[in-house]
Amino acid sequence: MLASFELLLAGQAASLMDLTDTETDAMQPTSQLMNGEDLPFAPPKRNDLYIVPTGIRPVMRRTAVEILCWGMRNMKRYQLLSITSPSVEFEIGDAVIQSPIIKNTKKNPNFSNALLFVDTMLPKEEYFMPPVNLRVRDHRAFGRKPTVGMHVIRSLEKYMVSSTPQPTYITASNTDQVLMDGSPNGDNPETIVDMPDEQKALQPPDLEDIDWWCKYYTSIGEEDKALKYVEMGLDSVMIYDGPLESVPEFDGFTDFCDTFEIFTGDADDDEGQEVIGEFKGGFKVYELPEDPNAPLPPKHLDALPNPDPEECVVRVYLIQAYDLQPADPNGLVKVTLGKKSISLRDSYKPNTLNPIFGEMLEFKCHIPLQKDLKIVVKDYDLLTSDDPIGETIIDLENRYLSQYRANCGVHSVYYTSGPCQWRDACKPTEILEAFCKRHRLEAPVYGGNTQVTVAGRRHTLREYEQNKEPSPFWGPTKERLACYVLNRLPMVKEHIETRILRNKLQPAFDQGKLQCWVDIFPKSLGPPGPPVDISARIPKSYTLCNV
Repeated sequence: MLASFELLLAGQAASLMDLTDTETDAMQPTSQLMNGEDLPFAPPKRNDLYIVPTGIRPVMRRTAVEILCWGMRNMKRYQLLSITSPSVEFEIGDAVIQSPIIKNTKKNPNFSNALLFVDTMLPKEEYFMPPVNLRVRDHRAFGRKPTVGMHVIRSLEKYMVSSTPQPTYITASNTDQVLMDGSPNGDNPETIVDMPDEQKALQPPDLEDIDWWCKYYTSIGEEDKALKYVEMGLDSVMIYDGPLESVPEFDGFTDFCDTFEIFTGDADDDEGQEVIGEFKGGFKVYELPEDPNAPLPPKHLDALPNPDPEECVVRVYLIQAYDLQPADPNGLVKVTLGKKSISLRDSYKPNTLNPIFGEMLEFKCHIPLQKDLKIVVKDYDLLTSDDPIGETIIDLENRYLSQYRANCGVHSVYYTSGPCQWRDACKPTEILEAFCKRHRLEAPVYGGNTQVTVAGRRHTLREYEQNKEPSPFWGPTKERLACYVLNRLPMVKEHIETRILRNKLQPAFDQGKLQCWVDIFPKSLGPPGPPVDISARIPKSYTLCNV
């Protein structure tokens, strides 16, 4: 509630001799009252209520609020019954709007009609903007609709956007704007020549003793363990010191929708509150024309993915853990997705606080029905149950829906064979076309196989490969060029993330770290590429002869 008060003193003598002119003017109504003079006229009334003066009343403007009601997640029981048919009521100022009802969260926890639109009057100043109240109701038998929980959004500032949707401006990674041609200004024409695939005539090198770990050690700067990998000129992988969600350029993968916890209990009592579920959705707030007869601007939330559950293949690559607790030297991993769990108890790593796992686990799931990937590192015990050291949870749905395409990292070079073979279900040209469509950009325009124009920028294959030695593992020129362009776009590259392990008994302390990465392959995009063999290196036996 917004309110303004004015306190007028009466019946008390006050000396105004020591006040400045400004303070005297401020005290003028009080001095008038004490001297028996008349006060200024009262503000006008509307019925029995006074109208707030213009200088105090916030300036209102016509505002549009687009609401994305994507779905409900992890709903618990309420009054001993499961929450299967929820709906969400949004209260924004004087406007109240309700979402559709989910028929059955166990079959599809998403809303059938995900977009809502509110045309209302809101304060122009962000300081006076009212909060948004979310109330979740469950529709049960005999017409009962209990309120199971609520969430209060204190500020809509992060959801403020321009009235007209703008295409996403593409920024080059780690560089300023670049014009990919031979001239400084990019205005010199260039002859389009299809370059022959020189790598077809090259003899493949000897790949003995070349494995994925050569790529890993090259990426962390330990070239002495990479054997001939560096000499072959193959690519490296990006290694993050934290989880992928903490990388600033990816914004926690909340670009499509946010996750709001739904609380039950007294909103003013933190101890009495309990998380009963999650609401996935988002908002777009922008100014509308003052004339109600003027046409509305185009909506921001228009192109949405299919809300039906998507069947996916999920591959979890577990590389190694390190800095585990000294009391837990026998590390093993258990991975859970939905109702399926895979434990690597038989291959636990004894007597080490930095176990190297080198394992790939594959799951089949339906997102968002099974969206939370849980990785638990345990301490092996022979006679008793294995004690959990720490765990980490990955929200696969946020990665799947993100515009940064976090389902599978883009390789730096398009290889069709060899130790760095492309593993995505889509080719680089297909990914580039889908990126432009999602970001409201014109489709890529190719000039032969060695030139492409994306968002007004011209990229040539010569610019990217002029200092590279041809490789027998390279793919077609057009796909290589598209792959190079993808590496300039804001999307997830091939990577390894480092996730912190935490224990519920000691949530404030790190129990160690785990290096891993996750690939998500929707079935609708076709079969995925071959999995990466990250098996740990096996020591070779040698015979020492002393002569």
